[in-house]
Amino acid sequence: MGLKTLGMAIVALALGCSPEPRNLDTYTIDLSHFTGPGDEGLGGAPMFANKSLAFRPDLDEKVKMITSEGEDFRKINNRLPCQRPIHLTNDELARQGFQGTENMAARQPVQLSAISLVKPDGQFPILNIDEICFAYHTSDGEWHGRFEPVAMMRDEAAKLRRATLPVNADNVDIIGLVVYSGFVSSVSFVAQPQ
Repeated sequence: MGLKTLGMAIVALALGCSPEPRNLDTYTIDLSHFTGPGDEGLGGAPMFANKSLAFRPDLDEKVKMITSEGEDFRKINNRLPCQRPIHLTNDELARQGFQGTENMAARQPVQLSAISLVKPDGQFPILNIDEICFAYHTSDGEWHGRFEPVAMMRDEAAKLRRATLPVNADNVDIIGLVVYSGFVSSVSFVAQPQ
């Protein structure tokens, strides 16, 4: 490393910047071939009715095909609302709603920047609620909820709805999404190793 490069690295560190920026990558969980009770009828995408989903943000593969529930992905029957809780804090509601998923934790926690969800048009469009919200679990054993509703945007040409949720959290090892209803064909997240 030359003196000029060393000097720039010292200045960057003094300013709180990393001299070598880390790259955030996008990882996708493909649910289009999911098989489970009640999930027939829309090309394999799982159906949600008063349920949420939980998954671990492993960075092993850029695209991971999930075909059933297991260590990587679960449907949770928790009936969580996408609204500010009245008698609990956001974190307490997340802890109650996603309890029992702690054994899903990723081997390596991630720095999570954003989450995206894609819902294809379903057979029962009246049942599709177009708001989602999320929670995440960190390696210190705590859940953190963000239950403010985020509207899904409709893409007429692709016949689907999608939403991207900014997160910006460290040490994330489980992600939970409140879906309410409808089919989910994929979930993506933007992250890097912690």
